[in-house]
Amino acid sequence: MTAIQLENFKKQYIYDAKGNAEYVVLSINDYQKLMDLLEDFTLGDAMVAAEDAPRYGKEEALKFLENDTD
Repeated sequence: MTAIQLENFKKQYIYDAKGNAEYVVLSINDYQKLMDLLEDFTLGDAMVAAEDAPRYGKEEALKFLENDTD
């Protein structure tokens, strides 16, 4: 996997009436790279958090899912 250099993203800023940066405009390609990076990060974070979670066998997991009302 190639490292993403955020400083290489082509971005434009939109300023408010006081001259403060209010929005950032990214190309679709850079936006998708950023979303992929965020997804990978959150997935990795969830995987680390799940390491200490209880483990279930198939039947026990299916029963748990059937009773899940959320």
